[in-house]
Amino acid sequence: MKNNILSVVGLFLFLVFSSCKSKEVQFKDTMPDYIPYYLKVYDADSLFLSSNYNESNNILDSLFKKHLPINAEGYYEYSNYIISSIMTGRTKDIKNKIKYAYENFYGIGIMHMEYSKIGDSLNKYQNLFDKKEIEGFKEIYKKKIDFSLRNQIIMMVGKDQDIRNQSVINIDSIINIRQKQEPIIKEIFSKVGYPARKIIGRIDLDGKQDDFNLLLLHSDNSFKKNVLPFLLDEVKKGKYSPQDYAMIYDKSLQDLKIQYYGEFRKNETELVDLINAKDIDSIRKTIGLPKLSYVFWKEKYIKRMIAKMQSEY
Repeated sequence: MKNNILSVVGLFLFLVFSSCKSKEVQFKDTMPDYIPYYLKVYDADSLFLSSNYNESNNILDSLFKKHLPINAEGYYEYSNYIISSIMTGRTKDIKNKIKYAYENFYGIGIMHMEYSKIGDSLNKYQNLFDKKEIEGFKEIYKKKIDFSLRNQIIMMVGKDQDIRNQSVINIDSIINIRQKQEPIIKEIFSKVGYPARKIIGRIDLDGKQDDFNLLLLHSDNSFKKNVLPFLLDEVKKGKYSPQDYAMIYDKSLQDLKIQYYGEFRKNETELVDLINAKDIDSIRKTIGLPKLSYVFWKEKYIKRMIAKMQSEY
């Protein structure tokens, strides 16, 4: 699902805002385990996409009193929180929420079938901010990013892809680059943990390929299995997505031609064989993954949204 969702990130309508000088939005992090967080995000997301802004906002408002927002790729729950606040008239603190979005996530994205209507509602707040303020918020965001690490990851992914995109694949070259990069991956883990987006920045920050999880997918199976306990701990901390973890876990089983969490497919609609198909949704829930029925439903929703955009622009 992740790849399908990320394919429309470039179609997001990012609207520019500013902020007032009132008190900052504050969040408390009293529940370190983010697996329950993700499960609530899916509930809020389904309600949001169904235009039930009131219930979606209720869930997110309660959630952010316990957890710091992540604004997870493909769900963008903090953007949805701002939009649902506006759509339900809960705008008392809206300027501070928008400021928080720019300083921590670099902007506000719209993923909804009614993007035009939502955009109009958001635009009502544009005159509260000026361009200079917005650029200041973005600079605050950029100062939090480790660009040295980001560039290192971009370079590593580039080398990995260059070898794999050759007209004739050289297995020895693949093994060689893998052996060179795995110690670097371990070193990064030892220094910062998993390099989450709040460390290396948004996936579309500079248009360069910085998918660190790609390096893990292409690592040796023994390496994958060794880092899985560490990665699961990072999921619980909110630094690593359940989808990415499930992909690494399931990829480590591909020699057996089966999977546990259901992140790989034979084709668009048919999954690679599951170890336990009967209990798959319960299995997925244990690491914070949504039900498979919701995964397929959201993919169809996004396709309809893209088709609508293409017909209108």
